[in-house]
Amino acid sequence: MKADKNVINELFCKDIILIVVFTVLAICTMLLVLMQVLAITEGSIRNVIIIVALVSILFLFWAALEVIFHLRRQRTAVYTEELKNQELLHQHMGDK
Repeated sequence: MKADKNVINELFCKDIILIVVFTVLAICTMLLVLMQVLAITEGSIRNVIIIVALVSILFLFWAALEVIFHLRRQRTAVYTEELKNQELLHQHMGDK
């Protein structure tokens, strides 16, 4: 099966949307937890908590961007393999 470029682009767009939504929700969750923790802490530990939270958010954002760049660079290879595996799965499930 020759992978259709439109199908590959559709899968790519869906994956990017999922990554963006997951990243935004994860950052919102981290910020919500940070606000709750800051409300119950005092003193210099607050600065440490803020720094750790910001570094965590930065790494989460960086990792999401790296995944997006990887998918963009290797789009044809990744999604051609995915479509081939889906076809094999459908054939296997049809045999049962």
